[in-house]
Amino acid sequence: MAKLNRIAHFPAVLFISLALVIVSGSVADMVVAAPTDDALEAPLDGTRGPQSVLVVLAEFPDLKHSTTSDMVRAIVFDQLSTFYRESSYGLAWVEGDIIDTWYKVQTPVKSLKIQEWGFDNDDMSKFEQEVVDAADNDADFSDYSYVIIVAAGEVWPHATCDFGIVTNDGVSSLKGFVVNENSRMLTYAHELAHVVPVKLGALRECGLPDLYSYDAMERDEYASMWVGPWDLTDDGSDFSAWSKIALGWIVPDELPKKPPRILVTNLRPLEEDSGPRAVVVELTATISYVVEVRRRIGYDSRLPSEGVLVYHVDTSKGGGHGVVEVVDANPKTPTLDDAVYEKGDLFEDRGNSVYVWVVDTDGVGFTVCVSRIKVQSLKDTDSDGLIDSVEMQYGTDPGSPDTDGDGLQDGEEITHYQTSPLVADTDGDGLKDGDEALKYKTDPLKPDTDDDGVLDGREIQLGTDPLEADSDGDGLSDGDEVNNLGTDPLNSDTDGDGLTDDRELLIRTDPNSKDTDSDLWSDGADFAPTNSLIPNCLILVVVAIVGGLAVAYNRGMIPFRSARQVASIRPPRGMICIRCGIPNRLNSRFCRRCGTPLRWSAGRFCPSCGIANRPTASFCRRCRRRLR
Repeated sequence: MAKLNRIAHFPAVLFISLALVIVSGSVADMVVAAPTDDALEAPLDGTRGPQSVLVVLAEFPDLKHSTTSDMVRAIVFDQLSTFYRESSYGLAWVEGDIIDTWYKVQTPVKSLKIQEWGFDNDDMSKFEQEVVDAADNDADFSDYSYVIIVAAGEVWPHATCDFGIVTNDGVSSLKGFVVNENSRMLTYAHELAHVVPVKLGALRECGLPDLYSYDAMERDEYASMWVGPWDLTDDGSDFSAWSKIALGWIVPDELPKKPPRILVTNLRPLEEDSGPRAVVVELTATISYVVEVRRRIGYDSRLPSEGVLVYHVDTSKGGGHGVVEVVDANPKTPTLDDAVYEKGDLFEDRGNSVYVWVVDTDGVGFTVCVSRIKVQSLKDTDSDGLIDSVEMQYGTDPGSPDTDGDGLQDGEEITHYQTSPLVADTDGDGLKDGDEALKYKTDPLKPDTDDDGVLDGREIQLGTDPLEADSDGDGLSDGDEVNNLGTDPLNSDTDGDGLTDDRELLIRTDPNSKDTDSDLWSDGADFAPTNSLIPNCLILVVVAIVGGLAVAYNRGMIPFRSARQVASIRPPRGMICIRCGIPNRLNSRFCRRCGTPLRWSAGRFCPSCGIANRPTASFCRRCRRRLR
């Protein structure tokens, strides 16, 4: 058993996510909750797989050992390993090594105060240091998770998450526990539970807390006042459901946090390896209830009684100070031996509105109803998924499965959709809850499911999609089109001008007018749809230019040659003036028009307009046609 200042406990609330089950019909045909295989096999923090230990034997100069290493080996690697494997449903076991040598420490046991619960910490640390020092040359402590020191005589068993010893192989944090040569297997199991990994909130490094009273032990009084025979970390022969949840060995059902907050399930005995084996009712961050069933099976075969147990858990108290307390069904008796609830019994915590009703038993498991409202019958007259007593709490009609006539049964509204079973349209959007949930797939608790600014009921009237904020895909929400712009939320181009409505807003045209500037051009064809002068003025300019050219041609002001005439043009022979381009006689020295001195050059003759150009010209100087 662990002493307060020799073991660190880190209790915290258990956060567990589980399913709600509501039953209908009589007890005989009720449907019970059962976790799925996936839930049972879900990975959890805690004690899983092999727990590797090194067993070191120690005796004193004045006290020799009276047992053998083979007996210790059988306890640790046969009995202890089997216990953990069975208690964890095959999830954890013990393996490792034992050093057969009994190491003799230097200090006589009569000089050390280490054989009683109130042992001296310094003396115990001195003994532990001498044991590790003696074995350090023969063992590699880094190969093991825990060290078990088995001492000769009656050294008080205790566990620690750090012996405070540095070994030769560099281990600076040594976990483990001390037992004596007369300790039974359950003492080994108890102490190991103090150092194995558990899931008790954020701090998970050290194991389960003690569930007996430290104060009572100090006074040498009866200490098993809170849990007694129902948990190994007190005076039991196996772990309770709370401990197995913390060790990561079972996944409990949890009372739903949403109305109606009722769970009916057929709890199986904790020793069975399948089925629902615990229910948790979380009240605050540190306070909860745990419900379990215990039968005389396996390591529980010596239990004082059988039935349903209810535990009150307050992890703010810590180990040795009542972190877990059994709620005694028979508080008038002096012990917790008869603390179980049986068929027909009811546990009530009226202050916190917690009720546990033991409805029935099949001889092994128990059907229990755990709720936050008082339930006295599981009768469901209208078969709507709500028992009559719950319907009375909500004011629904126990004779009508759909009190408000919205197409959803009262049980569905409360347990699944969280809508009001008394109001047909919970969110007031113009659609019945049943139509929203089953027909349109909208949210019956949200009047505008797609957040487009139009209520779901109005969208159904308009023909828009209540699940799509922009029904026509034009970049504008249905709400903007209906409430602000007056455009058609079902037509991406309301005015049919070839521009989508959002494009028209971007270029500042009217999405409701095909020709915003009234220039007889539709916005989609008008390159200046907001300017009525453009393109009409440009068209007038072009018409004027073309007309002027036509007049000039008719008056002979513009030379024109047909393709045949152009093809018949031949370059003139003679000297070509590179300045004005006219041909001159072959023997001329100066141009006959401009007087420019002439050089012999054929120039570059334009086949289009017929004039000569400079020999290096790429384009004709009159018509700008490319020269070849």
